[in-house]
Amino acid sequence: MPLQRSGPPAVVVGIGLTGLGMVRSLRDRRNPVSMRITAVDSDLGQPTAYTRLCAKLHCPDVDGEGLVDCLIELGRCRSERPVLLLSQDLAVLTVARHQHTLSSFYRFSVPTPEVTNLLMDKSRFGEYATSNGFNVPRTFAINSAADLAPALDGLRFPCVLKPVYRNSAWSERGYPKGFVSATAAELRAAYERVSDVQDSFVAQEWIPGNDSEIYFCLAYFDERSRPVATFTGRKLRQWPLDAGNTSLAEASGIPIIKQETVRLFESLQFRGLGSVEFKRDPRSGEFKIMEPTVGRVNLQSETATANGVNLAWIAYAHLAGLESGPSRLRPRGAIWVNEFTDLQSGMARVRRGDLSLGNWVRSYRRPRYYAWFSWKDPLPALVMGSRMAVKAVARAVASMFRRTPRPDSFGTQVAPKLSTPTLGPQR
Repeated sequence: MPLQRSGPPAVVVGIGLTGLGMVRSLRDRRNPVSMRITAVDSDLGQPTAYTRLCAKLHCPDVDGEGLVDCLIELGRCRSERPVLLLSQDLAVLTVARHQHTLSSFYRFSVPTPEVTNLLMDKSRFGEYATSNGFNVPRTFAINSAADLAPALDGLRFPCVLKPVYRNSAWSERGYPKGFVSATAAELRAAYERVSDVQDSFVAQEWIPGNDSEIYFCLAYFDERSRPVATFTGRKLRQWPLDAGNTSLAEASGIPIIKQETVRLFESLQFRGLGSVEFKRDPRSGEFKIMEPTVGRVNLQSETATANGVNLAWIAYAHLAGLESGPSRLRPRGAIWVNEFTDLQSGMARVRRGDLSLGNWVRSYRRPRYYAWFSWKDPLPALVMGSRMAVKAVARAVASMFRRTPRPDSFGTQVAPKLSTPTLGPQR
């Protein structure tokens, strides 16, 4: 569809892989309006920052209060209030706290600070969900080593240790979303391993089942907490295995996923972008809420774009006062692929016996939407691929001169069994 006119500028906070997906969705050729996009981040050397689809602005403190000053300075330079869209949790918290000040410079929609904090704090959210009739795994707050004892008394193993918020240090160390522990000793070891990075964690009952038992609903709600658009999908694979980030996803039409997402967000008078992740418990067949995402798109949000529901564009158009047009699922069933991490996930599953080589190949025989590579924007994938190749060569050369085997280290890309915490880079 040809571009008809220009809309107000857009500012995207965070140009990691999630932010890149948002920029590409805003630039989708099917959108009837073009806009100038500026991405704000503290790391403009990361591969995703090589995108040609937006301008980039360096903000030294994108995870903290310095973001507000950067946004105000940028907003003052614009003759028209830009639409502000977010791709990182800590940016959502900052914008929610300062939304009154920032509203003079930007058009945006995030929940109130109270709702934002409730949904992002995994411990508080677990309490709210349980008391309001939502199905969630049993969850315990871990704010110090002393909190491990009551958690061990109330949990059944295996369990997963997750940070309440994932900060930049967590991402820089290449930590996964959570650390799966099969015993009390492993839980203690996992806590000791990461307690210097963040202060607040939750220990949550682990729901068994493959990665393909994980479902999600992506949504955008208006100021009256009415769903403007929703999309339900399913993970097929993730990396690291069992407690990682999505590497392959597809559309899914299970009604209860959307119903429970809308019920949850309406109960909190939620507004803006958000999503809820579920996992089907094979023991009971129930779908349990694993975690919500607040005020931003998800890593796998381009699954929706690939299937005709462009949530980034819908949010932009709604905030800009434009007609977004109808959102219709495309019948072809496109998949979203993180080509680098899904290669690792697929190989690990084949080695573990969870996936045959034939089924791995067949899983790609559908229209594909890649997280990294795009013909109109190839540099992020090329830079990422070249850096991975250099690291692989360096490791190979180093191993030639190593006389004794090196023990496993953080960042190992071999996915262990369920009882061993896994690590993998993802921002």
